[in-house]
Amino acid sequence: MIPNILDQFKTLISLIVIFYLSVDSIYCQNKQTVDSIQSFYQDCLDKGQFMSSCSKSYYRKMDSLLIVVYNKLRFNIDSIEKAQLRKEQREWLLKRNNYFKKIQNEYKKDKQGASMPQDDIMEMYDKYAMFVQERVLYLIETSEKIKIK
Repeated sequence: MIPNILDQFKTLISLIVIFYLSVDSIYCQNKQTVDSIQSFYQDCLDKGQFMSSCSKSYYRKMDSLLIVVYNKLRFNIDSIEKAQLRKEQREWLLKRNNYFKKIQNEYKKDKQGASMPQDDIMEMYDKYAMFVQERVLYLIETSEKIKIK
């Protein structure tokens, strides 16, 4: 029975260490992270296969990075700054939604009900990702100004 408790304790300590390392690495997002994602995206495109999947993945990674960077910034500012950041983010989300609708309508208008070619899907998701990336870089820059690691 005692070895079982010891094993459970070791497992718990291991999980705590893994969690700590994971959280620490999540919060170390900076411009190099963006560059790394872009490099991975370009490598994927250079293969010349499943390029629309490359751009969808690129968009999803940028969107995920946006969430991480936003939360990192939000966690490290006071309540007044949090309220301002939340307001600013809501405004940006409205702009993003309008921009995405505009892009979707441009591609749909050109096809008039036909299924969208893979090249168009790739371009559309690339535009989405670039729009989100701009916000990510802005939030990273803001974090660096207030010296968040």
